Amino acid sequence: MEMGRKKLMDALMDFVYPQNLYCIVCGNFIDRTRKYCLCDHCIRHIEWGNIEVDLSRQPDYIGNSEYVDSVRACFKYGLYSRRLIFELKYNGHSYVARVLGQIAADRVCTDPRAAELLHCDFVTGVPISEGKLKKRGFNQAEKIAKYFCEQSGMRHEPDILKRVKETEAQRSLSPADRAMNLMGVFRVNSRKARNIHGSRILLIDDIYTTGATINHCAQILKEAGALEVHVFVMATGSKQAEGVFDDAESSGKKVLAHCGS
Repeated sequence: MEMGRKKLMDALMDFVYPQNLYCIVCGNFIDRTRKYCLCDHCIRHIEWGNIEVDLSRQPDYIGNSEYVDSVRACFKYGLYSRRLIFELKYNGHSYVARVLGQIAADRVCTDPRAAELLHCDFVTGVPISEGKLKKRGFNQAEKIAKYFCEQSGMRHEPDILKRVKETEAQRSLSPADRAMNLMGVFRVNSRKARNIHGSRILLIDDIYTTGATINHCAQILKEAGALEVHVFVMATGSKQAEGVFDDAESSGKKVLAHCGS
């Protein structure tokens, strides 16, 4: 019943927002020619920047990214980008995933520093627990991956991994405790295990915080035979983005150009 209600609400919102009538961050009126449902003001205030994330500069780097081949990020987690992700994850507005997927695809397809991601064999999302899936009605990472693939032309393979138990938040834990916290959390979906061996995989998530979750997912994938695991996240926290977001103005202009302004 709850998931049916969420799907109905999602369909109703899809009827309104694809027409690009209102900015999904601030609610201001925008013209119907916009590619994204975002006004110029909000796009300019999102903290864009260098798409590459230098893993060697991240907190707890040693042992925390040994299975990940690269990480790219769309923007820094700030006031405006936080609203986008909040609307998707906690207000149940799954239509926001379309906007995020489109922006992500445009960034990856137009930035030479992300070119290797386009050579991945398929794209999949970081899984969430069954409890969160029932409550939310969708996996936000898989939703973003779906629309990313529709826009980029890449192959989407949903539910490659399964999350089989809940965990406490990673942010407040020590590196050792994070590793313990994630033991036994993820497993390969047995129905799709054959897709992993010998593949280069692009793993998509909404936020990069400690990096422990994506590293553990990458470990499971590589133990199942993946050749490479690359990661694309919509946002990174301020510490994770330190020294990375150094060309925000030019990146923002590129996004505005795609919006049709």
